[in-house]
Amino acid sequence: MVAAITARYWRLRMLEGGGTGQTTSLAELNLYDANETLIPKTGATVTASATWGGSETPPSAYDGNNATHWAGRTDTTGGVGWLQIDYGSDITVSGFGLVFRNELATIPGTAQLQYSADGSTWTDFSGVIRNKGVDDTHSPPPVSGVEYRYG
Repeated sequence: MVAAITARYWRLRMLEGGGTGQTTSLAELNLYDANETLIPKTGATVTASATWGGSETPPSAYDGNNATHWAGRTDTTGGVGWLQIDYGSDITVSGFGLVFRNELATIPGTAQLQYSADGSTWTDFSGVIRNKGVDDTHSPPPVSGVEYRYG
């Protein structure tokens, strides 16, 4: 775990899509407090820069159900995709976990967790997560349904 950060807004930036570089998919984003306890997800508003639609909506990556997922698009003009959580008030986070779905081609190639007090100015919480969803100190590819912890 890293030093605890308190902020209202949390965002996972997809810096590079999986496979074709155009899509990203995430089964679950988990935020943890200093005691490594999962922060409750109730009451949070979840949005994203883009979505494929159907049942693959942004809240599906923050619903506590690893069987659902958010499928987003990477901006084809070179922009980045993101998943944002607004708690409505400050929460304190010390670490996070990502649960990927079963398609390696849609796992973010690189991603980064950020936080903000106002939803406009963002600060990096983590370094860039590389290598198909695992950080620089790990080499195996992510496994569907298994949480990878960072922070």
